[in-house]
Amino acid sequence: MKIEHFNDPFPYTVIDDLYDDYEKTIIWDELTFLCHPGKMEVPTNTGSALGGGQILKKNTALWIDDLYRDRKFSNILNSNRKIFRFHNEVTGSHPSWFFKNCEWTNDFTLVSYYENQDEYLPHRDGAYATCLTWFYREPKKFTGGDLTFVDYDINIEIANNKAVIFPSVITHQVHPISMDVRDMGKQQGRFCISQFLHITE
Repeated sequence: MKIEHFNDPFPYTVIDDLYDDYEKTIIWDELTFLCHPGKMEVPTNTGSALGGGQILKKNTALWIDDLYRDRKFSNILNSNRKIFRFHNEVTGSHPSWFFKNCEWTNDFTLVSYYENQDEYLPHRDGAYATCLTWFYREPKKFTGGDLTFVDYDINIEIANNKAVIFPSVITHQVHPISMDVRDMGKQQGRFCISQFLHITE
């Protein structure tokens, strides 16, 4: 893991190579399974931020906590414990009080998949902090899909096995994906594992 903390104009953390080779392999096993036709759901079934009463995202997704009675049966839900196990390195060492003095007590995980023209317009999340981790098959068959914190004009370029953790109240946007129609329906798009992190008393 390569961890880089930022504190201006707001606190966030970028992690390159979050998962090791074994973790990536088992995560891909589950992503491949989840993305089989008929499994991923549209935003009306998975929830979306709204703007003017309109759904702001265009993609497919699954809340995977709902799929497993016991999280030990999910490769993703086991692997993403990593940000809890490495709390001191991931957020405990952040210079900001927002991250430094908090420890997550629980989370909910949404796996999303983006293909041609899919996007998520500017929105905020309903958690304490959000952790987004990106995956795509290589060679990469799409352009776009970067994350932007729109109020601060900060753009985080998407990369495989890269994560960003930030306060959920910060408005953010996923830019539209562009890909050849010949690559559609073949799991060649943008995967995102979203962890919505909470702190409970």
